[in-house]
Amino acid sequence: MYLMISSSVKKLAIKDRKIGLSIREVSEKYNIAQSTASLLLRGTVLDSVATKILLEKSNKGRMKAIESNIKKREERQEISVLHAKGLLSKMYVNKDVSFLIASLVYECEGGKSNFGVLEFTNSDPILVKIFLVSLRESFHLDESKFRVVMHLHSYHNEKEEKNFWSEVTSIPEHKFTKTFQKKESGINKKVGYRGCVQIKYFDVSIKRALLATKAIVAKKMGL
Repeated sequence: MYLMISSSVKKLAIKDRKIGLSIREVSEKYNIAQSTASLLLRGTVLDSVATKILLEKSNKGRMKAIESNIKKREERQEISVLHAKGLLSKMYVNKDVSFLIASLVYECEGGKSNFGVLEFTNSDPILVKIFLVSLRESFHLDESKFRVVMHLHSYHNEKEEKNFWSEVTSIPEHKFTKTFQKKESGINKKVGYRGCVQIKYFDVSIKRALLATKAIVAKKMGL
């Protein structure tokens, strides 16, 4: 208990607190528990100088903790990337793999009805590229059957986004139909967000082939 601490140590601890030492620093200096130091120093009146010093230490400690967490997160991410690279290092993306990729991506992000046109909607340019490259590798497509609908917010520049998504999809701008304007408050803008695109391909047979893959893969896996 802090009551067992000598009066001289109490006085020195309070004096140190008043010149800007943190509870942790007092704890370490006098070899007492932080909880004891906290009780001992409770009610100590600090002037503006000491308050400023402690605030700066607190902010510095907070920034250090944030930097440490960022570093740990980056290290974990690097380990995850290395793991993925190890698993995929010998993978060859042939036509069969391309078809599997296109099918599974479409199963997650595409229209599920067995009727109507193929519809794939996403906002991630890399995923959109993966899907379309895989789709083109898997089928002999008629590029004239593609259409694209952009879904944009009011803060987007329609001309710039059309040029961007045309390059991502390798679908010419004249295949882009009327842009859909998404409702939003206009207060919060997503940094780097380019809207999303709905890619349509007018051939239901290709859509059905993609949707059939899930059941076939599940059967092969004994599911």
